[in-house]
Amino acid sequence: METAAYRYGVDSETGRRLALARPYLEDVDSFFLTYGDGLSDINFETQLSQHLSSKKSATITAVRSPSKYGHIKISEAGAVTEFVEKPIDDGPWINGGFFVMNSTVFQHLDPAENKPLELGLLPHLAASGELNAFPHSGFWKCMDSPKDKAELDALADSSSLPGR
Repeated sequence: METAAYRYGVDSETGRRLALARPYLEDVDSFFLTYGDGLSDINFETQLSQHLSSKKSATITAVRSPSKYGHIKISEAGAVTEFVEKPIDDGPWINGGFFVMNSTVFQHLDPAENKPLELGLLPHLAASGELNAFPHSGFWKCMDSPKDKAELDALADSSSLPGR
């Protein structure tokens, strides 16, 4: 049996949460959306401009995935020819968690379905050619773990966050 907390609270997935926000966003053409667990120096005016010119239903911020490990290159003879610790610039593009969406996305959301955006709306939009990417190479950091929180706290304490 579903409880109200499950339908509308902390146990609701991101797709359901967005679907439930529909009454507040239907009268706007476009809106910004974030998961709220990341920090970035994205230029939202530029992102919105690119979204509007793309004429797509949604724009996802694409960031480079920081590698958890160092990379090495090895010669045929077995010598290490290059060692780079945790490179950022050659990782794959990932979902940075910041979006611009048109209210038309609501036609693809059902509040009765409890799906994350990544398993419902976003793959659907990508498959139908309605998802645009906004590549961002500036500052971006997620907060998915206590280690991430500690790193962001240290950045904030050091006054070295962008824009300070």
